[in-house]
Amino acid sequence: MKIIGVTGGIGSGKSMICKLFQNMGYPIFIADDVAKQISVTPMVQAEIISAFGDEICTAHGTVDKTKLGQLVFSDIAALTTLNNIIHPRVAKAFETWQNSTQKSFGVYEAAILFEKGFEKRCFTTILVTAPTDIKVKRVQARNGLSEKDILARMQNQWTDEKKRDLADYIVDNSGKKSLIEQVNQIIDHINIQHG
Repeated sequence: MKIIGVTGGIGSGKSMICKLFQNMGYPIFIADDVAKQISVTPMVQAEIISAFGDEICTAHGTVDKTKLGQLVFSDIAALTTLNNIIHPRVAKAFETWQNSTQKSFGVYEAAILFEKGFEKRCFTTILVTAPTDIKVKRVQARNGLSEKDILARMQNQWTDEKKRDLADYIVDNSGKKSLIEQVNQIIDHINIQHG
């Protein structure tokens, strides 16, 4: 299976683009969703608590996602520790998904595709962009996070400018251009280039 990598900063609209691909029959692997599923398993919860201490626990002894988020997005070393717990498991889940899917093309969505060097496993990559103010509003509407927390998360991701140099295609999700038209153009080009 050839992998189309889709990436973009928080609030850029990656999931919206992947939904369009899914509606066109492409299988989708959303790394962030898989990471969330993995993070609530008992084994991983225990590993996270062991790494960060009981202060990130709820009264029920599980990981408090809000406390953990505030910690890791204000401390790069803590974020690296968490990523080292989660990401190898996400990579293994991806390999299982890829091996079990009988399609020529599949879509892998990850916010930190380039940061983790995963573009090397993709035959082409798409960067979804949007202005910072639009991204902040989208995340606030979706997650209820404060602007300060959202900007802190953005600081832990590469900028769109840095990712532009690495991406094969750019999708403008500012609302000025049709997403369907942009995605169709990319698919047409992929089909011409890679058959």
